Amino acid sequence: VCLEMVGVSSELWRTEIA
Repeated sequence: VCLEMVGVSSELWRTEIA
């Protein structure tokens, strides 16, 4: 698992939820 991928996914998820 790439930490960068996880970070980007987290940001995208937060943007969608927000």
